[in-house]
Amino acid sequence: MMFFKFIRFDIKNGVLKQYKAVILTFLFSFLAAGLHALSLRAYELVHLEYLNIQPTIGDFMITIFAGCRENAAQEMGMSFQVPFLWMAYICWMLLLTLRYPLEELAGIGKQLLILSRKRSYWFFSKCIWVCAYTIVSFVAMCLGITVMGLLCGASLSFDVNEYLATEVSFISPYLKPAPWNIASLIASNLVTLIALGIVQFVVSLFLKPLYSYLLIVGYALACTYVSSPLLVGNYMMGARSTSITTEGYAPPVGIIISVWLAVVAAIIGWLRFSNYDILGKE
Repeated sequence: MMFFKFIRFDIKNGVLKQYKAVILTFLFSFLAAGLHALSLRAYELVHLEYLNIQPTIGDFMITIFAGCRENAAQEMGMSFQVPFLWMAYICWMLLLTLRYPLEELAGIGKQLLILSRKRSYWFFSKCIWVCAYTIVSFVAMCLGITVMGLLCGASLSFDVNEYLATEVSFISPYLKPAPWNIASLIASNLVTLIALGIVQFVVSLFLKPLYSYLLIVGYALACTYVSSPLLVGNYMMGARSTSITTEGYAPPVGIIISVWLAVVAAIIGWLRFSNYDILGKE
């Protein structure tokens, strides 16, 4: 069937041949986890009561997924700080799925569309590609963190130790009793990244790809300042997750909203692509 040929083509050219970016994702996360290990060790040397506590893979992963507490200044007398590592992770993951669809359309994609005479094949195969490449890149990131964690003696557990709340600066009066299991938070991050990638792809059919990227990144940045269930980025932050706090956002709800967002975006994108000027795009 022609549709599966489109998918196979995208997997070959958009995933397998993009292995360098996946390797970079692994290396970046590996190095970030290494920096966290040094920070964690320094914290333990200052707070000797935590020195003999075995770290977990969850301790390393929460560094990426922590985000920031909303209204921290009002709650704890702390100044608001943009979660730079969380934003860098979002920016990088969105960047990975930015260029391929329209670059492929400007090249051999036009010929494939003419041969198939089915715009739906091309469009929905690209949605599947966004899902596949986001999953591959996300797994590579988690593997990089896991490998560094294991090298540092961490246990294979998604439980996060209590002192990480202070070490990564998301301490809050609403914290649940530790340890905190962040498996659902990690799943929510993956599904939400897929949804944002599809939204970015659809927006790029209306605007230039760079503008669509900046728009979605701006949306993610707004999530750090505004606490609202309508901003799905809130469900991606451990500091705002019910996995860790009593006053937060439930990851399963975030997954449901993200799936809904991806479906709505795909429908809008298909309607747009049905009347898209393919021959006029370079």
